[in-house]
Amino acid sequence: MADSLLVALAGGTIGALITAVIGYAANVKVVRRQAENARELQRRQTAHELDLERMRIQHALTTQQAAENHQRELERARATAERHQRFLRFRGVGKAWLRELHLVVQQLDEGEQVAPDAFDAQFSALAREADEASDALLSDSIWVASADDLSAATPPLFGALAEATRQVRAAVGNNVAGQTHGVPQPARDAVHSAAAARDQFRLTLLDLLAAEGNQLRRI
Repeated sequence: MADSLLVALAGGTIGALITAVIGYAANVKVVRRQAENARELQRRQTAHELDLERMRIQHALTTQQAAENHQRELERARATAERHQRFLRFRGVGKAWLRELHLVVQQLDEGEQVAPDAFDAQFSALAREADEASDALLSDSIWVASADDLSAATPPLFGALAEATRQVRAAVGNNVAGQTHGVPQPARDAVHSAAAARDQFRLTLLDLLAAEGNQLRRI
């Protein structure tokens, strides 16, 4: 009887121990599985965050590159506009100079008197403006030839304008002095030559406007 009781107690104890071991093992597996799931979740979250960071960096680089490209385009457009303005300024000076010469010739032909002092002041101002405009073209690697520069690509515009101005100025003085009336033919020819030189110069200037490069060119 006692032996049976001991056997029963031992069996119960062993059964409880087995049950406990099985339960513990099951809990260990659950804990391990939970830990593995947590690690996998952390890995995925880390990978996702890295992907997001890479995307943010790429977006930032793309945005920066686009901004830099836009800035370069703006600078090129600004430089081109400024270059056009320098060309147009010089072209405008030559046009104004010839226009004033033609106006003086017309006034003399109509018998009007032109004050020599006013003539000198006006054309001295035009000459100064032309010098400033030609100096500005140096930034475009364009050297406007002087009157005695035989290496120029076109007939020296300044030389032609200066000669026409000298001839017309002489006619102005002679008219005031009563020595002659109107404009003598040499003065008319000089104005015509200046106009032809300007036309040729204008065509050369337009060609250079579309040219690229930094090589110094004489015109």
